[in-house]
Amino acid sequence: MAIKKSTRKAINYAKLAQMWEQGKSYEQMGQALGMKGNGKDDPWKPVRAAVSNMLRGKATAWKDGNSKVRTLKPRDGMRAIGVGKKVKKSTKPVKKALLKKAVKKSVPQVDGKTLTAGGGK
Repeated sequence: MAIKKSTRKAINYAKLAQMWEQGKSYEQMGQALGMKGNGKDDPWKPVRAAVSNMLRGKATAWKDGNSKVRTLKPRDGMRAIGVGKKVKKSTKPVKKALLKKAVKKSVPQVDGKTLTAGGGK
């Protein structure tokens, strides 16, 4: 019985991080590292997945020489993801009961008979 060899290549996380800092696109990073996927609609999905894991600080993604998990910094314009993300808080939450009262006041109260007769305009 023949055993199939795996065609999986290890991801060069250090090089990927370096290109991320340089502002390279997913396509440019994928071409440089040979990480093109099989999907016709999204051939650079493996690159995006690896970067996403690096941004989130997944333990399976990127470790330094001391086995400490490293993370990437989000680029400008990206929404923060993962632990420690900064979320903008709304100024003051609106209670649902107050919102219902405001809507009820703005809509005229007309019964069904008046509406079918063409009234309530």
